[in-house]
Amino acid sequence: MAQQHKKPVALFVYNRPSMTARTLNAIIQYQPDTLFVVSDGPKKNIDDEHKVNAVRELLASCEDLFNVVSWHREANVGCRQSIMTGLDWVFDQVDQCIILEDDCLPDRTFFDYCAQLLDRYQTCAEVMSIGGFRAEQLKFSGEYSYGFSKYPSTWGWATWRRAVTGFRTALAHWSDEDAMKWLESYLGSGTYARYWAYKLSSAHRGADLWDYTWAYHCWRRGGLSIYTSVSMIKNIGFGPEATSTVHSQHPFAQQNSQGFAFPMKHPVSIAASRDYDERVEHLLYSGMQRRCLELMRKAALERLARST
Repeated sequence: MAQQHKKPVALFVYNRPSMTARTLNAIIQYQPDTLFVVSDGPKKNIDDEHKVNAVRELLASCEDLFNVVSWHREANVGCRQSIMTGLDWVFDQVDQCIILEDDCLPDRTFFDYCAQLLDRYQTCAEVMSIGGFRAEQLKFSGEYSYGFSKYPSTWGWATWRRAVTGFRTALAHWSDEDAMKWLESYLGSGTYARYWAYKLSSAHRGADLWDYTWAYHCWRRGGLSIYTSVSMIKNIGFGPEATSTVHSQHPFAQQNSQGFAFPMKHPVSIAASRDYDERVEHLLYSGMQRRCLELMRKAALERLARST
């Protein structure tokens, strides 16, 4: 594979130094053009302040290795606000970027995968993002190295300034009734529309659901996202410290990353894979939810048994 100009990386962090250290080590091996650090501020307690400072000191230690540009918030704004405003800040400075959160541990091939596709689709308005994670339950089929879906993956991803523009205000004119009609038309299912309308209405009211907002933003722009033939991201953040991935028994918590095979074989056209999207919908709306409930119920019973 030919040597390629290194891309900037944005890393979103908060108060988990051990996880941040693992993800930062992967970034150090890549040696990005620039590392943008978006660090959420501490909540109003001493323990949180110590953890946030430990993360910031860790990141400062690599300033001699490559260019590091940091935004250290003084107060805690939460995951949603940190990421949405943080993306605006990053893309005020660069046209394209690879994006990681502290708990998204990438395989070393993830960065070159993103870099190649960032360049290939730089001016293609229809392509909104490049995903590095794929649930192993979503079996990949086809002769190409990746495909296109209406469902973006945001555990390790990459995008462009042109795509991020307008994201932060995507729900500014939200109306439950109007959105429900639009979602039902777009998704072709009242059940799916009700699920997304509930999530997006919650996001509009301030819930930490920025990833649902990103999907909606892409849809309203008529955009697609790239999904990968192999998952290059291991989410190491499942547990009580997480914002949303709190259940350590979640099936995704057991999934490891893999290396991507080069050279890439590119699809001949840009079109959503209906087969893949149907599998995402099945996973999102049925089987996975039942499986998660079963695992959470089992874990709760085990905790109850240990306490008696």
